[in-house]
Amino acid sequence: MIRRLALTFAMLAVAPSAQAFDCAKASTKVEKAICADPKLKAADDAMTAAYVKVKNVSEAAAKEAMRLSQLRWIKRREACDDDTVSDLPACIAEETAKRQALIKATPETGPGDGGDLTPVFIQKEGKTGGWDIDLNLLRFTEAKTNGEFLFDREAIALAAPSLLENSTLGTATLKVAKDRIYGKGVSLSPTYASKRLISALAEGYDDTGGAHGNSWKRAITVMLDEGRRLTFSDLFTRDVTGILAKLCNDQLVATRKVRTEDPKIDLEEGADIIVLAHVKDLERWAFWANYADIMFDPYEIGSYAEGPYACRLEMGKLRTLAVPGAPLPN
Repeated sequence: MIRRLALTFAMLAVAPSAQAFDCAKASTKVEKAICADPKLKAADDAMTAAYVKVKNVSEAAAKEAMRLSQLRWIKRREACDDDTVSDLPACIAEETAKRQALIKATPETGPGDGGDLTPVFIQKEGKTGGWDIDLNLLRFTEAKTNGEFLFDREAIALAAPSLLENSTLGTATLKVAKDRIYGKGVSLSPTYASKRLISALAEGYDDTGGAHGNSWKRAITVMLDEGRRLTFSDLFTRDVTGILAKLCNDQLVATRKVRTEDPKIDLEEGADIIVLAHVKDLERWAFWANYADIMFDPYEIGSYAEGPYACRLEMGKLRTLAVPGAPLPN
């Protein structure tokens, strides 16, 4: 299914090459910063080499989708040249490292001794009255086990089949306004991988005609050895829920005080119920080797302007609270 979608929705749009740029022709502040810093240039070259390697072994339509995805990313990298960015080289380095990891489908942490992963790019340039699609997903290169097949199914589910069920990317329930471009984007990155467990973070946005698009984060965490999603009860007993919620709540309050510059602010009424629900929902947990993040979308904790929130729980603390033999990353 994921292979068919990648081929079906890759659009043959006319756009410039996404290969490495010539420093003699560097024109933007970001490009000039890369060329002036040997480490940034080496990182950019390595990322480009990974891009070319994957692109060269892809089928024609998949190559075009990958190229369009790369061009979109280059535009996002240019956003490092923004008044709100205090450290341009650090921003470029972070964006480049994230892009290389996505292209190589490299888990951020963990032994990575399970099956190999492959990036999947599904792209469509938006036109008035239609959809703009920017999907950067993952699948196992050769899924063999029930756990690997489950991960692949969960990954393609992020592509919102209700939108992608036909070539026009529209449905009877969600038609695009004639004067608008609706958009959907998802980037899926593996944060931890081992033979036993894989966790991947999906960062997405949906723009369906409102005042602004809505961003969100979800996680796919699969117990590969058992062929099922990881659940809260696999890790903790019910009486631990309140402890985790208190740890998370305290972090959120502290973060909100900094963001709003209001030392007296607390969470809004009803937020404690949201925190408790997220603690019990493993789709809201993304795992790394040494910690886990519980994620909250914009509006869930504060105003939209405050952006998304997350609380980080160190793995050492989680192990002290977990049931014996809990399949936490190690």
